[in-house]
Amino acid sequence: MLVGMAKKRLSPAGQMLVAAGIAEGISVLMLLVAFFFTAGSTSVVVTVFLVALVLGSIAAGLAALLALVGLVKFREYTLWLSFLLVAAFVFNPLTIFMGLVVFSGV
Repeated sequence: MLVGMAKKRLSPAGQMLVAAGIAEGISVLMLLVAFFFTAGSTSVVVTVFLVALVLGSIAAGLAALLALVGLVKFREYTLWLSFLLVAAFVFNPLTIFMGLVVFSGV
């Protein structure tokens, strides 16, 4: 870092957007792990699947909460926070799993 250059801080709305984006990224990563992890025995695969669903759901809930608070409290980044709020519900692992169960006819 150069001497004399101040580090620019994000606004609170920007910090909320970054935190919600990271949480949603973790949620999507856990969704991919849950559905594509196939290494090991059956019990390992089922355990990883369930743990990934729980962690992904917690991360999606956190992303939704952060995006909702950012939308209510701040006027900045409204469009991006709205996209994150919708993505937190659409890409929630439990929502995807429920959709697969309902539409598969099981």
